[in-house]
Amino acid sequence: MHVRCTAHICNLIVGSGLKRLNRSVLAIRNAVKFVRSSPARLDSFKACVELEQIPCRGLVVMDVPTRWNSTFLMLEAALKFKAAFARMEEQPDSGFSAYFKELDEEYDEDGNLVPSKSKRPRVGPPSEDEWDKAEVFVQFLRVFYEVTLRVSASNRPTIHTTFHDVLSIESEISKLFIEPEIAPGLDTQKVLSDMAENMRSKFIKYYGGFRDLNPLVFMGLILDPRFKLRHVTHLLTNEGFELEDVRTKTTELRDVLMSLYEKYAPKEAPAKKRGQIEVESSSSQSTVTSTGSRGRQSYINDWRKVVSELDVAVVSHEVDKYLLDPLEFTNEKEGFEFPILLWWKINGAKYPILQAIAKDVLAVQVSTVASESAFSTGGRVIDNFRSSLTPKSVEALICLQSWLRGNDISCIEDEPCIKDYEFYEKCEKDHVTSASSTSCPPPKAKGKNGIGTNDEVVQLSEDDSEDEMVSDDL
Repeated sequence: MHVRCTAHICNLIVGSGLKRLNRSVLAIRNAVKFVRSSPARLDSFKACVELEQIPCRGLVVMDVPTRWNSTFLMLEAALKFKAAFARMEEQPDSGFSAYFKELDEEYDEDGNLVPSKSKRPRVGPPSEDEWDKAEVFVQFLRVFYEVTLRVSASNRPTIHTTFHDVLSIESEISKLFIEPEIAPGLDTQKVLSDMAENMRSKFIKYYGGFRDLNPLVFMGLILDPRFKLRHVTHLLTNEGFELEDVRTKTTELRDVLMSLYEKYAPKEAPAKKRGQIEVESSSSQSTVTSTGSRGRQSYINDWRKVVSELDVAVVSHEVDKYLLDPLEFTNEKEGFEFPILLWWKINGAKYPILQAIAKDVLAVQVSTVASESAFSTGGRVIDNFRSSLTPKSVEALICLQSWLRGNDISCIEDEPCIKDYEFYEKCEKDHVTSASSTSCPPPKAKGKNGIGTNDEVVQLSEDDSEDEMVSDDL
């Protein structure tokens, strides 16, 4: 069961839409480029923002044309300052209108600026119609932006949310066909309708209908204890499917879950139980061989059939128990992630076979690329610098990139305990004792009985002082 890369599909769908809105996006990009090209122009733009009293703390940002997520962020920020751009266009001393009368910039294959061959002025300034198109497109792109970020995660399961993501994408494309959602103007309606048609063709090409979706996408949703099979039935009914088609699809998905259960059940059976079965079968074979009773062998065969039927009943019982048990409703807030792996870890004793299935199904990733590559509409180009790296350097860079993307290691604060304080006090006492021993007077010279005399001590101190004086003279 091959799962298509959701990030690549989103990239292709958005790319086809950007082609239809290329002029509108380019006009807004040139307007943003004018503002960000010099500090004087930026100050002039800030003055227009203050005059329009726009309650926004940020400013416009430039995008990377080959990365549609940066284009989305640029359009989203520029729409907030639409009135400031209009006021800037009305001011002749700002140079905003004159900027678009200059020849358009052109770039070669290496990205270097070259003289314009087309002799065409820059696209812009953005018209009201182009702002309307951008506003509709930003609302549309937001869903793809959030879906791509979600499916590009590599440290948490993503397949149990994929069906909801597919429904969100299909719903946003369908909205572009509804008249009230389209901005006013015949040209805008035509462009957005053509864009929606191109995007829907891409969606159908890679996803098809809901009947053609990979069964693992449904299995991920069914193995989510918040939804299960009942939620799939609810979603398909709301999408307008016939009741008979919904029942057929539900039965098909339950059969897939049952087939997975039958494959996993022998693997997850306890080794002790398997050993007991082997011992019993070997002892029965020896008994049959010794007695030669065919009637008893038939009883054993009949019993094996009964046991196999009982096993099937147990299998269906565990699946039915999971599907019929109450759903796990949680007070989820925005940004909260349901700990599905932790839930299966805790409830593994209750559903041992389904836990093994969930362990493998939830490990399936629906994206094969990182988020940086998922947003890129450009080709995979390897320049001379990268192609000259040694395999050892490439391996080191990949490892370093993986470490940087990993979770931050929390710093463990080492708080001293009572034993540490006792050790520190002991060290301080030893230090004081050693310091006092070095500052005490020199020992007395020993006499005949081992006791030093005062005359000898005085003589020794005088000799020491003479040696110090000699050393000072030197």
